[in-house]
Amino acid sequence: MRGVILAVAVAVAVLSTGSVAAPSPAAGGSPVGARSRATNYAPVIARLSRDIPALMAKSREAGLSIALVDGQRVVWARGFGYGDVAARKRTTADTLFHIGSVAKTFTAAAVMQLVERGLVNLDAPLSRYVPGFSLRPRFRGNVITVRSVLDHHAGIPGTLPRGFITSGRPDPGTWPTW
Repeated sequence: MRGVILAVAVAVAVLSTGSVAAPSPAAGGSPVGARSRATNYAPVIARLSRDIPALMAKSREAGLSIALVDGQRVVWARGFGYGDVAARKRTTADTLFHIGSVAKTFTAAAVMQLVERGLVNLDAPLSRYVPGFSLRPRFRGNVITVRSVLDHHAGIPGTLPRGFITSGRPDPGTWPTW
């Protein structure tokens, strides 16, 4: 799982450094944000191919797979390291990993699509959309909103057996008193 996060972090870092320049409208290219099949991804692919093994070694990752996608087109996909270290099975672009926390990104993207369509209000209580939700906010007077859950500021505690999920009135002794 950490490998997936490492790959995403590397890809975002590479793409945000401007290694791939979009053609400018002034130069006769397509507007910023437009997809172009003529985009040269070779520098990004070269950098990822060089940097990922070093980052994996530094963070002691066994393996990961990564894909560079432009619109609906997979531009490049590759595996690094081992999907099964004990069996010495190399990771490929098709190796499946548990999605883990990456699901949060997909969920946030789906929720934001609903926000754009006017179907979800980011500042509404989460219970409006998930009626069975019954978790007290960490701080008195706060309301857990869609936005606070998406930006990880809801104050949701990490201890399931000590009041994480409540039914009826929560036990007042489950929260820290700092």
